[in-house]
Amino acid sequence: MKSKKAAILLSRQPLHPNGNAGWVRQVIKAVQWVRDHDLTLVTSIGLQTWELITTFGAELDLRQEILIPAANESDFARLQSWTLEQFTFDQTRTRIRPVILSEGGEVTNLSVQRDRAVVDTADTLVPISVRSGGNMSRLISEGYSAGKEIMSSMQIVYQRRSSRLKYKIIHDHLNSELDRFGRKYLVHWTRSSNGPWPDERVVDYWRAVVDSKTHPRSAFDTLQHIVSTRKIIASPRHMPGGVATVSMTGLDPEKALALMRWRARYHEMSFEPYGLAIDRDFALAHGVVPVVYYEKKSSQSEARENAWQFQSRGHKTDWRVEEEFRCRGDFDLSGIPPDKLLAICYRPDESTRLESTSGIRTISILAR
Repeated sequence: MKSKKAAILLSRQPLHPNGNAGWVRQVIKAVQWVRDHDLTLVTSIGLQTWELITTFGAELDLRQEILIPAANESDFARLQSWTLEQFTFDQTRTRIRPVILSEGGEVTNLSVQRDRAVVDTADTLVPISVRSGGNMSRLISEGYSAGKEIMSSMQIVYQRRSSRLKYKIIHDHLNSELDRFGRKYLVHWTRSSNGPWPDERVVDYWRAVVDSKTHPRSAFDTLQHIVSTRKIIASPRHMPGGVATVSMTGLDPEKALALMRWRARYHEMSFEPYGLAIDRDFALAHGVVPVVYYEKKSSQSEARENAWQFQSRGHKTDWRVEEEFRCRGDFDLSGIPPDKLLAICYRPDESTRLESTSGIRTISILAR
């Protein structure tokens, strides 16, 4: 007899989850319900909600049918390979199939197409935290009209997705030791991660989330990870030419604080008051170079050569105020003498904790 299929459905959720979040707990409960009723779990990738479901479907060794949204067959092959690397499911109990973008469709609509394919494939729909009037709510209504079973007992109240971060930094409360910082260092500032770290699998990220009482990928956690792995991982995100680089600034911490702001477009801070300061001379001798700022209209051809070293001055924002430096590829910290490094934390207690566990000299932004 052919196994019936169930889909666990959620709208987009806050980007900094932890194990106490209602929607996280309900997803795990729903996955257990699917297992207990011997159903095949229909799920996907591409959003944190889908990836949590996929992770714990694998953790409980469910039969899974994973629908991968892809622009074309080549894109599907790439994402299928990524999926096999990121999750630990039994491939003999897992079917992976594509949801290819409709001919003439916009890539921005691919996620809607994917969600519809999941609902169409499932026999039973299990809503968890669904926004009224949203796309997922409409798909559930359509599924109900089509005769699908709706298992509604798992539902919880939907909460807004916003998870804006904010730091209250008052000049009079700053650590006076920052005055001696000068221009000796280049600083790589960190920020909270909205998902796995660059060197982390999705499955390991979600295991950490479920085991945590607070979001386990805060800026402080990220700084601790950099220090423990002795490596700053390069990222191509927002970089000219899509080249993976590590960014640093020549600004002292007090001046850099003025540039720390919430970026609503990306649902993240520009950076947060946690960073690693590297001796300027050492950094410049090991592949770090100053960014060359250019006028967009007059120097485009120059900027295309070694594009990662160049940055438009900008129109709405003058990016020169950042005094940015970049390194192409990862920046290895393993060979840096201890006296060439200085970690920066927001609070004194964090500074004390990091210094005691890492052995790296640490300074706090706020006074003790």
